[in-house]
Amino acid sequence: MRGIENRVNQIGRERLVRKKISNSIHGSDTEPKFMQDNAAEYKEIMIDKNTGKYYKCISQAGSVAVANPTSDFEEFSQKVTSEKVENLSPVQVNNLSYPVVFAHRGGASIAPENTMEAFRLSHHIGIDGLECDIQKLSDGGLGIIHDNTVDYSTTSTGNVADFSTIGFKRLVVDSDTFLPQGGFGNLELPMLSEFLDEFGGKTILLLEMKSNSNNEDEIIVDMLLKRGIGQSCILMGWAKEYLSYAVSKGVPTLYLNSDGTGQTPQQLVDAGIDFLGSDYSQITAGTVSSFKALGIKVFGYTVKRHSDVESFINIKGGDGVISDDPIYCKGLYNSFNHVHTKDPFINQTLWHGQIAGSGSRGQFTSPKYWGFTNNSPAEFVLQGWGSPIKKDPNEDTFIINLKMIIDSVNSGDMSRWGSIFICNNNDIGFTDTSKTGSNGYHFLMRANGSIYIYKVTEGVGSLLESKTTGVTALTLGITEAEYKITVTSSSVKLERVDVSYSIETTDTEHRGGYFHLGHNGSAVRFFDISIS
Repeated sequence: MRGIENRVNQIGRERLVRKKISNSIHGSDTEPKFMQDNAAEYKEIMIDKNTGKYYKCISQAGSVAVANPTSDFEEFSQKVTSEKVENLSPVQVNNLSYPVVFAHRGGASIAPENTMEAFRLSHHIGIDGLECDIQKLSDGGLGIIHDNTVDYSTTSTGNVADFSTIGFKRLVVDSDTFLPQGGFGNLELPMLSEFLDEFGGKTILLLEMKSNSNNEDEIIVDMLLKRGIGQSCILMGWAKEYLSYAVSKGVPTLYLNSDGTGQTPQQLVDAGIDFLGSDYSQITAGTVSSFKALGIKVFGYTVKRHSDVESFINIKGGDGVISDDPIYCKGLYNSFNHVHTKDPFINQTLWHGQIAGSGSRGQFTSPKYWGFTNNSPAEFVLQGWGSPIKKDPNEDTFIINLKMIIDSVNSGDMSRWGSIFICNNNDIGFTDTSKTGSNGYHFLMRANGSIYIYKVTEGVGSLLESKTTGVTALTLGITEAEYKITVTSSSVKLERVDVSYSIETTDTEHRGGYFHLGHNGSAVRFFDISIS
């Protein structure tokens, strides 16, 4: 590198390339500086908008960052060619370690889908890659949004294709419509350029074209190549013809088909396509095997539960999943690092693995409550933040302490309840109805103070123990009833701690580390849950 120019010169034998202003879409323009480079590679210079210091040089061969950022451009130019640099070569698709977990729409179960907040959350916690949906706008810009209309994602209505870039950026994403008390406020949808500038080269990006009627494939691929991140991305499409330009430019590609029967393995090989993406529940083990036999890796969408990941990866032989709840699913491959021993309800937003078995995912009440704010019929939600208990799907000895307030009951019926379902060794959704693989113990805590233990086998409950006399009813909206659940290798016990009575039964049939909270006909708040 040598020299600095303050204007654009014609590109001759040596390239003069504009520096790029970090987060410039949110800031004011500044006079561009230019760096002359006698190498034949594209160069960009990154400046930290907050500090005004130059810190990174990006080329198609990779990136380097100076050890000590500086606001002096001449000094930076010298530093970046000296030994005081750190290699920041872009991540590469061909260096992926399988199985992989990608964040579907950024992780739509934990943050508003296809927003920068969702992408940042999944990226910073270490998910293997980010998946997004791309659509062309009326002025040729490329916006990130899934549906053909803006109705679902935003507070506005209309076809995506009718919005210009300015109009698209003015759309409002109300996080509360995606998540109970979402906590993210009003957000905006990003342009593809913003997405690539922030995450390009830092993680694997899965880019789904929703259509290719206006040469979207060429525009996207050229954007990747310009940034030097072609090998950090996978272009996805529902027709193999969508992917031919990317193949010709050496960008990895993925063909989407719900059950893997749209194209034969040989047809994808002949087309130069690298990956297949299918519905994890529809594709068969035999189909997965046929593609892998010819070197095509197979990803399953859209996965939320550990049990579904294990089914697709371990039984069907898949290579990775695209998940709405990627942090929870990734727990299978990082020693369940997502697991906590105390509830996270003080955050007032849904946590990893809070997945509904039936009904809603619950609601939050300030300052530290989560539960169900209406008297609806039975609803149950997996508590993935604490599952599997002690990070062991087969855990057989533990204690759960919890508090519960029942605020109201349906039609004055004090037999309505809050509940906890424990001891399943998998995380399939609990519904309190017949269901294969749903095994454990269901503890009912009624508004009238009575307590029950049901043994559940394949989803069907049978009463083991109950206490209906000598109990203390809850005062609706006031009583903070405290319960303790104790599981040993030989028994299960439910104790009402605040008024000192309990039931216990000797039973060893079901043991496991997953648990769910639920209710039936009552508005319930759970809080101060701890696991030991």
